[in-house]
Amino acid sequence: MFTVYREERFRTPLEAERSLGLWIDRIGFDRNTSLKPTPNRYRVLGQFAAVAVEKGRGTVGVPDERPIALEAGDAFLIFPSEMEHHGPDRVWSTCWVVWNGPEAAVLHQLGYLAEDNSVIRGGASAVRLAWDRLKPLISREDREALLARKTILLEMIRELNTLQRLTAISPAQAAVEGAVQELTRATPTPISVVDLARRSKLSPAYFRRLFKAHTGTSPKAFQLAQRINRAKLLLSTGQTIRETSETLGFSDVFYFMRVFKNLTGQTVGQYSRPRH
Repeated sequence: MFTVYREERFRTPLEAERSLGLWIDRIGFDRNTSLKPTPNRYRVLGQFAAVAVEKGRGTVGVPDERPIALEAGDAFLIFPSEMEHHGPDRVWSTCWVVWNGPEAAVLHQLGYLAEDNSVIRGGASAVRLAWDRLKPLISREDREALLARKTILLEMIRELNTLQRLTAISPAQAAVEGAVQELTRATPTPISVVDLARRSKLSPAYFRRLFKAHTGTSPKAFQLAQRINRAKLLLSTGQTIRETSETLGFSDVFYFMRVFKNLTGQTVGQYSRPRH
């Protein structure tokens, strides 16, 4: 059996922060903790957090799983509904950033910070940098400070996401990254999901799932966006609408024109450069 403590300390964001959709709840540090984590006592933070281990060693754990060892230089993530406990083996130094807001949930859903890889080796520096930059801003409530805090937080999330991917990339994920690079290159006709999955040695369903987790969109939508980007380039150099449509493998020029407008908000005629 275990007990669960639910955090009830929540900063009330200003109306402007709510409009921005993402805000810092608090930052903090601990230089002298000497109590080991209690294995049967868990906390639900109710918010997102990144914790940097700057000195010492410790562990972080969730129910029914073996605790993960932490060392100086590591960072770990805490998610709103997650039951977790963490603490030092003896003594450690940590600093942390806690945040919340509807955009935080969207970033999580899009996979920018993954729960299945919550310990980020080498991630402490990203959290510490954000902490240092946030410290002089945390008590300010002017509009400039609100936007600056959000910008710093997004940069920290971006850096942690990059490190998370680098330290946890699997062969399947590497194959998907290769497919993304292939689709980014100019191709005259679209490649089917079945062919992409076969080249990656994955099932089509699993490939689609990994691809969307990696890019935020489906393989078909990604390819279509890449073809329209290529169309913009061709049209800007003076190639006709029909020539561009044929070059990019669209069998119907009117379908090409319709897709172009749906994705760009402009007609092909508005975008194309007339020949002289």
